[in-house]
Amino acid sequence: GATAVLTTGVSPASYALESPRPNPFRAQTTIQFDVPVRERATVSIVDVSGRIVKRVASGELVPGRYRRDWDGRDEAGRRVASGVYFVRLEAGSFAATRKMTRLR
Repeated sequence: GATAVLTTGVSPASYALESPRPNPFRAQTTIQFDVPVRERATVSIVDVSGRIVKRVASGELVPGRYRRDWDGRDEAGRRVASGVYFVRLEAGSFAATRKMTRLR
């Protein structure tokens, strides 16, 4: 999917995955992450069992700081249940996970 790039032409010093904000959230949360080199990357929302609920970014990304909003819906557009979820950034050999809580 399309990913909003906040800064282009600026290479972050390293990979980073910020904690989603707000957290906990009801309607929507914002995920911000940095990619320092051109890299194939995936940002996924996973449930506590490790199942991918939604991919919010996937593909080759240019260096920059990215921001994606997640509206609490799965790949089929259904609202997910309240509870704990994780956002996971995977790019090359880098991986990071942050916890978030969805409220009804």
